[in-house]
Amino acid sequence: MKIQILAFLTAFLFCISCNNEDSTLIEKKASYDVYLGGVDEFKACYWKNGQQTFVQEGENLMGTKIIVDNNDMYLFGTNIDKIDPKPAWYFWKNGIKHNVSEYLNASNDPNFSIGNGIVHKRTNTNIVTGKMA
Repeated sequence: MKIQILAFLTAFLFCISCNNEDSTLIEKKASYDVYLGGVDEFKACYWKNGQQTFVQEGENLMGTKIIVDNNDMYLFGTNIDKIDPKPAWYFWKNGIKHNVSEYLNASNDPNFSIGNGIVHKRTNTNIVTGKMA
């Protein structure tokens, strides 16, 4: 009986000591940044991965849209209605503020897109573009 128990314990210890080596491999996981535009205390700002950043000259403005293109971050923003009801659109490229109507010589309208460093603004049937330096 003791020999059978000893044989069973030996076999059992042998089985549990042989573990799967694949479990120690480190899995590669994709990493993504999460952006959110908004307003805090009447200042335009954005959050990247939970870290809040206020943009320069963002007083009485709110961030409404973020586009990341070729490692450049664009934050689009507009007036806060209760403070200034006249619509005006702005964008910040990597923290530098631009007035959309001056930059594109177009009316204020929230239809924007970015492609390869070029700001596109759709107005009725035309597409107005401008290139950043």
